Amino acid sequence: RDYVLQRKFDQMMGELNANGISDLFIEIANRDGPRAPLFAVYWAAGSLFHSTAMTYRGEDFISNVPQADLERFSDLAATAARYYLAAYCERPDLSRMIYDLLSIEMSSGDTPLSVHEWFRLAIAEHFDYEGIYRLYTTALEPKWGGNLSMLSRFAGKCLAVADVNSSVTLFSFYPMQHLLNA
Repeated sequence: RDYVLQRKFDQMMGELNANGISDLFIEIANRDGPRAPLFAVYWAAGSLFHSTAMTYRGEDFISNVPQADLERFSDLAATAARYYLAAYCERPDLSRMIYDLLSIEMSSGDTPLSVHEWFRLAIAEHFDYEGIYRLYTTALEPKWGGNLSMLSRFAGKCLAVADVNSSVTLFSFYPMQHLLNA
């Protein structure tokens, strides 16, 4: 049931803006009758703060973002990280919780673990979760603190997976694509 809830919630989050996420969070947190699972409330709050933080951060080069917006981004991202961490503590078996923590760590560094440690936790729980391989590939890019050598090693490790029931060897495409575009 929680996996279905997480998947449906994830779909909704991709379709909502910050105001919509806020309305959804208020509905989840305050509704009468059976309450939403606690991890979902934490995750909704984290998503709300993360979405709002990214609104302040924008997509421009960091040097072009006004200092006041960067400070607001930092505060909101730290709050999002705390809620995502609480959601993860409630349901560490849901890989999406780790995905969001890895994403926050990439953008603001407000989590207790590195991107590499979050990736290892994610694949320990769900070895062939494609989204985490894509995000980790991005984290290994030079603009995110990685380098081409890391991307190359990661592609090799993906290719070396000998499990025929896994898609991990196919995920080597992501780091190889980044290497070809470098």
